[in-house]
Amino acid sequence: MIKYIDYSADKIEIDDFYDKIAYVAHNCYQVEGKTPNRDFVTNLIKSSHLAMIEHFVFHFMIDEKLFIKLQSLMNKYIVLSKTNEDNQFLLTLSCRPLLENRSIEEFIPIINALPSDVSSIFNVKSIDESHIIVPIDEAYLKHLYEINIISEKVYKEHCYRSIKIITDRGVTHELVRHRPCSFAQESTRYCNYSKNKFGNSITLIKPLDYDKYADTYDKYYQSFEDGYFELINKGARLDVARALLPNGLKTSIIVTASLEEWDHIFELRMANGAHPDMIETMKRVKEVIDEKR
Repeated sequence: MIKYIDYSADKIEIDDFYDKIAYVAHNCYQVEGKTPNRDFVTNLIKSSHLAMIEHFVFHFMIDEKLFIKLQSLMNKYIVLSKTNEDNQFLLTLSCRPLLENRSIEEFIPIINALPSDVSSIFNVKSIDESHIIVPIDEAYLKHLYEINIISEKVYKEHCYRSIKIITDRGVTHELVRHRPCSFAQESTRYCNYSKNKFGNSITLIKPLDYDKYADTYDKYYQSFEDGYFELINKGARLDVARALLPNGLKTSIIVTASLEEWDHIFELRMANGAHPDMIETMKRVKEVIDEKR
């Protein structure tokens, strides 16, 4: 029997690299991890499943020489900015560009400046001490903004928020078009909604006009569920049976983006011409993000 839930959004505030990446990755399969998080994330990296790694970023203060070298790489996963202080430049990045380009000389001092439990996954033996690189945190970035060493724009470029959003798949089809963002979405290829863990039913986002058209929604959503379960019971693969799942299907998606990018998303997706479901979703997200700028 189908069931309905409402839109929602929640901040993900997990400070440990391995714990956060594991949490994000498990969202795709809607499972509780049985493997220790560090082992699980290490296996993700070994299998080159690096999209999940993007959801944790590190901040550094670097010197001008390294800034110029990194700038020349023109890597979209690296955020670089000047400050108002001599020889102080901001660097924000995830481990993805480091893992994909670990042989690049410019990345060696960055890898060495990572927390030791994270830098160990790179197996970099050479030490490059020719650059000044100092790890910093978001609290320090906010301090730099408050004392006018960096602008509001620079602050927003370097500060990231990870939000877990419950919405429908019609909304996420639009949301995943945004760049640069990182996504980890509940997978209809691997989640079997006929199992007990999903309540033996498909879950729909309650339509905004449900009270007006309840009979029609219930009738046809139930037919989609019946057809989906019938295909599975006949032996169809999950990624084939999902063809009968509607756009109204509830999905959980974790989105990580800078405050600058979130503001851009709100501007586009809360405009008068945006889809009502998208506007409702973004209202929830904006409320959560505005709680902690």
